[in-house]
Amino acid sequence: MTERKRVRPMVAITIDPDVLEFLTKEAERLKMSRSRLIENCLMLAVNDYKILKKVGLIDAAGVLKSFQAKLNSEIFAGAH
Repeated sequence: MTERKRVRPMVAITIDPDVLEFLTKEAERLKMSRSRLIENCLMLAVNDYKILKKVGLIDAAGVLKSFQAKLNSEIFAGAH
C-alpha cells in the first residue's frame, strides 16, 4: 500500500487566545472551517505584504523601526 502525500502542507502556530476566539466565531458565522478562514486571512495578508514590499513600504517600515529603537535607547540612556 502506498502512502498518500498531502497536497497542502500542514503547519502549527501559536496564536493569541482572543484572536482564536474571534476566528472561531467568525468561522461559525460564515459556515466555514476555522482552518479555511485562517488560511484565507493569511492569503490576504500575504498579498497585502507583497504589494507593500513592491512599493518599498516594507523596507521603509524597517528603517523607521530601527530609527525609533535607536531614538528610544538614546532617550532612555540619557534619562538616568
